[in-house]
Amino acid sequence: MNRRSFLRPARAATALGIRPARAKVGHRVVEAFQHEFMPGLVAECWGYNGSTPGPTIEVVEGDRVRIYVTNRLPEPTTVHWHGIILPNGMDGVSGLNQRPIPPGETVYEFTLRYPGTFMYHLHFDEMVQIALGAVGMFVVHPRPASGPPSIATSSCWRRSGASTPARGDPTRWR
Repeated sequence: MNRRSFLRPARAATALGIRPARAKVGHRVVEAFQHEFMPGLVAECWGYNGSTPGPTIEVVEGDRVRIYVTNRLPEPTTVHWHGIILPNGMDGVSGLNQRPIPPGETVYEFTLRYPGTFMYHLHFDEMVQIALGAVGMFVVHPRPASGPPSIATSSCWRRSGASTPARGDPTRWR
């Protein structure tokens, strides 16, 4: 197969106005680290990208996201996208709809259909993993309105011979 025949379906789709969904890409590394809550108060925490809570993910309604998750914990885990409506296989509930992520990497990809403020957290041994700090916020901003504002108007229609308000006084009928 040559390059031209390989790209033919993509050119045809583009000609029809169909564009492939591009995803916003992010990476979360789940790992243990030392966190200093205040001078002299240091604890081992589990979190995302070296912080607890993890970095906030901000997208716009309708965006497609692809999030690579690297597990550097001493046990398997999954990521649950709390409150977000998404395909069942991306929900991150181990033992129910996803196998646990062993130490290594996995990919979550889904489209955000509704705006709101959500959270993401580990969901394998969640009572331990969340308690150790593996949580983060996920904000889906509403898509800005496009085009002119919608304006609703109404008209008063009447049948021939029907009563109408008296001229100048809408409370008095003729």
